[in-house]
Amino acid sequence: MNLNRKTARRPATYLVILFIVLSVALIALATRPSQPEAGAHLADVNLDSLTILHVGGGDLATQLVDRLEAAGGQVVRSPDVPEAADLSPDVVVVFGGEWFEQRAYDTELHSFLSVASSRGAGLIMAGASTSRFFEALDKARVYIMAVDERTGEARNPAHYNPPVVGYRIKEVGSHTGPSLLFSSGSSPDVLAESLVEWLPHTTAAVLSEPYLQYTGEYIFSPLLDSDPHGRLDVIATVYGLESDDVSDYDWYFYQVTVRSVPGMVAYDSAWRSDHTWAHHQVHNAGTDRWMDNYGPGTSGGTDTVYVFLTPLGTPIGSVWYDPLNWSYSIDDVVVLARRDYSKHRAYWQHDIDRAATVARDTYVSMPGFVVRTRQGYPSFVDAWYQVQFVRRPLWWSTQTTGPSPTLMLDAFRVGD
Repeated sequence: MNLNRKTARRPATYLVILFIVLSVALIALATRPSQPEAGAHLADVNLDSLTILHVGGGDLATQLVDRLEAAGGQVVRSPDVPEAADLSPDVVVVFGGEWFEQRAYDTELHSFLSVASSRGAGLIMAGASTSRFFEALDKARVYIMAVDERTGEARNPAHYNPPVVGYRIKEVGSHTGPSLLFSSGSSPDVLAESLVEWLPHTTAAVLSEPYLQYTGEYIFSPLLDSDPHGRLDVIATVYGLESDDVSDYDWYFYQVTVRSVPGMVAYDSAWRSDHTWAHHQVHNAGTDRWMDNYGPGTSGGTDTVYVFLTPLGTPIGSVWYDPLNWSYSIDDVVVLARRDYSKHRAYWQHDIDRAATVARDTYVSMPGFVVRTRQGYPSFVDAWYQVQFVRRPLWWSTQTTGPSPTLMLDAFRVGD
């Protein structure tokens, strides 16, 4: 096989109430969103250089592959574990979920996963119990799941079984680490769009060389998807502090990108963004791991908010004088920081002015935090996210799509 081709003030009288109800109903009919054409989000994508190796059939996997093929991807189909000789970063392997679930403990599959990963190919499982994907990667020693030392249980990042999951090695500067995809789209088109965004078109820079080393990233795209209200995407990128000259502790820096895509953008509807929530909790904190720092603080009335992260709770060495820092726009947005060191919690709300332009467009917030662990211990973080969309700035109804399932944003060095 050749893979070279690659939510009113209620008025006092019932008449006014009836008027408002009828008005809203008429508005709803007049502004009922039109449905986008199938594959519209992929119309401008050219996948000529990508080869899709489709293994084991499967309804969802087949629909996903069909969309990628329509965008130019070259498809090779295999009913069983294929040869791995021609795998490369230009290849993405899409496994049918039902087939993969039955073969999750097959040593032949484990060997294929090991070789495919080492050669840079992307690995996708679509449909069925996708938590089995990470069980198989663990067995193949491709992605070692962190184990909760108190319970002895492995922390499977796909424990809630999203429809599509993926794994690939990403290069960031001179460092490499896993990039994990979790997609809960409501349609094959949304799932295909998420996959295309995840593929390695660009490479981000290391945030602070040489002391922060890229450890990995969790991409939840989309995490929440409600047609016609909108979608929520989350990307958590993790960096480990290196060359700190401290032998007792390790530090992990989390940069979290929360992207609210209102129905006006996602589904050509009348729904706007109104509020987002991002809640992070250090798991089993206080003995082996602690919430060490976070940002931003409560802010409003400015155009931009700045985040500065440094390790706390220990003498500062010269390598930490330059903090990890970034900024993001809060024009017509109020940041409410509900953080608490004692509870090892980093929690933010972003209150978006529903009448402003920002509510109509995709809005991105980027909070961050630092977790300190005992030397050689993994960072365990449980996270929840939520978004609220609003239909109109007056006489509105709301739809809260969430909260999300518990997400495990764990970080650990190879060999931990």
